[in-house]
Amino acid sequence: MIPNGSTSRRWRLAGGELLDHRTVNTFTLAAYHRKKYIVNNKDTPRTSFDMATEVEETIKRIQAHKGVIGVIIVNHEGIPIKSSLDNATSVLYAGLIGQLTEKARNVVREMDTSNEFTFLRVRSRRHEILIAPDREFILIVIQNTSD
Repeated sequence: MIPNGSTSRRWRLAGGELLDHRTVNTFTLAAYHRKKYIVNNKDTPRTSFDMATEVEETIKRIQAHKGVIGVIIVNHEGIPIKSSLDNATSVLYAGLIGQLTEKARNVVREMDTSNEFTFLRVRSRRHEILIAPDREFILIVIQNTSD
C-alpha cells in the first residue's frame, strides 16, 4: 500500500485499488456489532448479515490483488477473528502484529499526544505487511514484495 494524500487516511494496494478508513471501518462494524440492525453513515438500517457479506466481499477483493498472500482481522485481544490464511499462520501473525501495533501506538503517543497511529507498513525482502489499526480491531494485509 502506498499512502495517497498527506492528511487522508487512504492507501493504494500494490494492485492499484484504494483502501481507505471506511474499508477498515466496515471490518470493525461487522465484527464489533452483534445487534440485529446496524446503521450506516446514511442512517439506513442494515442487517449484520449485510455487513458480514460486505466484509467477505472486501476481503475477497483485497485477496484478489496480485501479490496479496492473505488478509487477517484481529480483535483488541490479539485473536484473529477473520482470516484468509490457515489458523497457525493467522495466530502467529495476530500475536506478533498485535504487539508491534501496540508498541507503535505508544511510540506515536509519546512523540506527540495529539497525534494518532493510523497505519504501518513493514517491508522485508520477501513480504510486506500492511497494518491498519482501528479502535477495536486491526486489519493486516500480507503481500509479496514486488521486485
